[in-house]
Amino acid sequence: MFLANTFRWFLSVGIKFARVVPGQTLSVVSATLISEVALLLASFLPLKVIMLLASPGVPSYFPQVFLEFDRTQLVLLLSVTAIAFYFVYLLAEKLIGYWADCGAQLLLQKSKKITLFENQVEVAVMAYKRYTRCLAAGIFAGLAFLILGIIYPLLTMLLLGSGVGVYLIFVFLYLVNHSFCVRMYEGLGEVIGMVGQAGFLLTFAFIVMDFLFGSPPDLLVAIISIVLVRQALNKLVVLAKDFIALKKQRLKITALFFYGHTLMDENPKNDSGFWPLLEVSRCKEWIQSVLVEATGVEVKGLRISWHQTGVADVVAFDIQAPNKTEALVKRYLVKLFHTKRQALAIHEATLLMAFESGGLPVPRFYGVQKVDSYNCHIFELYSGTKPSPQEAKYGVRFLLAELWSIEPPKDIVNRFRRSRPLLAERINRKMIDRLLIIAEHSDSVVEMKRLKQKLDVIREILSDLPLCIYNPDLVADTMIVLENNKFMATNWGKWSLEPVGAGWPLSKQEWEILPEFFSYAAKKRPTLDGVAIKKIRLSALMFAFERFYERQQFISAIELIPLILECVEEVGEGIGK
Repeated sequence: MFLANTFRWFLSVGIKFARVVPGQTLSVVSATLISEVALLLASFLPLKVIMLLASPGVPSYFPQVFLEFDRTQLVLLLSVTAIAFYFVYLLAEKLIGYWADCGAQLLLQKSKKITLFENQVEVAVMAYKRYTRCLAAGIFAGLAFLILGIIYPLLTMLLLGSGVGVYLIFVFLYLVNHSFCVRMYEGLGEVIGMVGQAGFLLTFAFIVMDFLFGSPPDLLVAIISIVLVRQALNKLVVLAKDFIALKKQRLKITALFFYGHTLMDENPKNDSGFWPLLEVSRCKEWIQSVLVEATGVEVKGLRISWHQTGVADVVAFDIQAPNKTEALVKRYLVKLFHTKRQALAIHEATLLMAFESGGLPVPRFYGVQKVDSYNCHIFELYSGTKPSPQEAKYGVRFLLAELWSIEPPKDIVNRFRRSRPLLAERINRKMIDRLLIIAEHSDSVVEMKRLKQKLDVIREILSDLPLCIYNPDLVADTMIVLENNKFMATNWGKWSLEPVGAGWPLSKQEWEILPEFFSYAAKKRPTLDGVAIKKIRLSALMFAFERFYERQQFISAIELIPLILECVEEVGEGIGK
């Protein structure tokens, strides 16, 4: 059913192309066929030249027309012909590109659509090229096997029989094995490539065995056969891969080229296994399984409620697990990551496992489990609640200061520095040069140039500051307020290492209470003793400066420059001289 629907769509696209742009489509397909034949001959004729050079005369198995030429004349003729075919190939490729661009542009004009997505012209041209290349590859492979059937019928029957056998095996596995379906969808291109290579090896082995033990054809027929099989299988692999690529962009192609179709949200194949796991009928089963596996304690009578993460494709559940008498209720947080968020899951787990003995303001982490192919993180929730907006505002300050007070493990620091640049390395002169373009017609130019002069001093100050773990996901949905008015965070997938002070809010009120919270952190972390508060403020300013720059909020970044220069004047005059 799936293949039938796909082929029907593929056929409808072809009919659309043939009806709207028949000239361009025929031209592209013809040019593609000419290109393939020219490349085949440009590759095959040099082989004949080498065979001639290795023989004292013209071999008897050469075509009769070749025997009329002198050996030297024939070598020169074949060499010039090979070069000529190569130039025909290059010209055909240029024409393919030109006609494909014309055809795609005309199709877009005929569909009369607004801009649907970025680089839609490139997508349309590539889709049109792929489709016409599929047609040309199919025609070429069909002609190649037709010729092969005439000159070497036994080999042709072997290849066709093997192809049908492989197809039936794949269909059977696809129907009976779900995991095979998933692997096939994700790696179908590689599988098809391997089948093509296996087909060529089968051809080679058959020809060798036929020459040793059977009734082989002429040597020239064998050479032509193996070249034809090689090219035909290559074209079939190209056809299959292009077909898969077109199928993956089916919704975009349909919306671009068909007048009455709109662009719908894509529903990737690998989504089909994720969201059904969240249905009530399945949810309780796998949650109970991962909790038992992670905690080692049998849990029954689970009460499951949705926990909002605020992160796309990361879902979480607040679990209440009473004991047998229901006198004690334990709470757990179970987070499930879509495969699209696997990097986020691994990044979070890397940090949390580095703090297995505690120290990080996070609920107890029980580790990582697998639910089908999805990463699942399990936490034990304490007797906490979701903070109110006012509590969340204080919680952000508390958690920032709490993270400043924690010395990051050396292993985490080393791994992070090998992977990503720190703030001092990310701030560079190119940023200032771009901002100078924005500030060119204002009074900020002088200050910008002063900032550029002080950049080395600033980077040295930032490099000397102790590092801390920074978590950008500190919002009400991802925080828990405990009974002792302390806070914990539940999302750590985007953590980074930044100089202490990074991320502190820049409002006047927050600026005034910064010394209080920094003092709290310094009492718990000896490496913060003696660090001037102005350096902490400079870190907060430069971190915000970079954020504004990355978001192209250039005016906001420029407005921070006077405060940055003020901090530098107070703490950095003697540095770098």
